[in-house]
Amino acid sequence: MIRLSKERLELGLSQAALARKAELNSSTVSCIEREKMKPWPGQASKIEAAMKEAGWNGEGDLFEEVDDEQTT
Repeated sequence: MIRLSKERLELGLSQAALARKAELNSSTVSCIEREKMKPWPGQASKIEAAMKEAGWNGEGDLFEEVDDEQTT
C-alpha cells in the first residue's frame, strides 16, 4: 500500500473526491494507488496540494510504500 491510499482513507476521501480536488481523472488516481503507474511530477503536485487542502499534514512521501499498520 502506498501512503497516499492510507492518508486518503484517514481523511475520509474517496478516490473520486480526491481526483476532483486534484483536477485529475479518477482512473488516474486509482492507477497510482494500485501502483500501476507512477505519477508525473505535475500529477504528484496536484495530488499533494489536494491532500493538504483536505487536511493532510504533509508529512511523508505520499507515493512511498508503507505497511498497513504503519502510521504517519
